[in-house]
Amino acid sequence: MVETDEYNFDLYADLTSCAPAFIAVMMREFAGAAARTGAIEPVLAGYLVRKTLAGTARILDDDRTGFETVIARVATKGGITEEGVRVLEARLPGVFDEVLCATKAKRRVVAERVAGK
Repeated sequence: MVETDEYNFDLYADLTSCAPAFIAVMMREFAGAAARTGAIEPVLAGYLVRKTLAGTARILDDDRTGFETVIARVATKGGITEEGVRVLEARLPGVFDEVLCATKAKRRVVAERVAGK
């Protein structure tokens, strides 16, 4: 169980209740990119991405394995995966900052409607 104070509750909600949709969008776009750039059917690309996501989640669920460990195991120095990781590390922080900013702003709008303002 995880506990938080009221101040951080919205952020915790974004990381849990909103995240399945966010992750599904990322995986859909990843599979879509594979289908657009290669000779792979969209359904197969989606299947491969889902199975890989499930396997990665199982690995990460082991308390002894963190994000950096998985990245280091897969993205060898000077290798193909490392190139992709560089792109993601350069672009995703800003994307996720924007996502959390958008959900926070929308939450304020909803709260004002509920409060009758």
